[in-house]
Amino acid sequence: QRPGGVGGQRVLEAAERGQKVSKQEYEQALPALRVDLLNAQYDLREAPFPTLILVAGDDRIGCNEVLHVLHEWMDSRYLPVHAFRPAGEDVRARPAFWRYWWVLPGRGEVGVYLGGMPIEAVTERMLGELDEAGFERRLHRIERFEATLVDEGALLVKLWIHLPKKEHRRRTRKGKKRGKVDWRVDERDGRKLQVFFVVAPDGLCYYFHQPIE
Repeated sequence: QRPGGVGGQRVLEAAERGQKVSKQEYEQALPALRVDLLNAQYDLREAPFPTLILVAGDDRIGCNEVLHVLHEWMDSRYLPVHAFRPAGEDVRARPAFWRYWWVLPGRGEVGVYLGGMPIEAVTERMLGELDEAGFERRLHRIERFEATLVDEGALLVKLWIHLPKKEHRRRTRKGKKRGKVDWRVDERDGRKLQVFFVVAPDGLCYYFHQPIE
């Protein structure tokens, strides 16, 4: 389901219902969960197919925390993270998704991708670099690319980390009071942009931006 589509909107609405797990329930489930996750990782090392984990969403801090938790709970030696800068002219001159081809995991390997193709498409749409028709074509190509990976045997795990608007406003107010927020303001072609940064565990810096109305 696309995050911005009708089905995706229902998913986001469900995520904002305030369902929570108590601290006691979390602490009780945590030891077994960590063992199961680590065992699953080693089982996948013997699997005859690759595993791709896509971590994206509108909660930048949440995405970063997910990466750090995965590397804390699992064997980080076998959990490479790939984060790409916004596509420049050199990237646009090459075949679509070529950056992903170069870092696809092999059989028995796991690859983690931060942000990735959906975020790139959303960013370009918000900046006006893609019109509605172009945005739909891009999403369709992404869906076909992912379907091809699955058809060829890959295990594709997609994690969308959603931040409700109410929580975003709360974080922003809190950050401003402390004189610290997780974004900065840049100018590009006479437009002001809110720029967000996330540092992946392997040291790569991932960022995206959105216009300030």
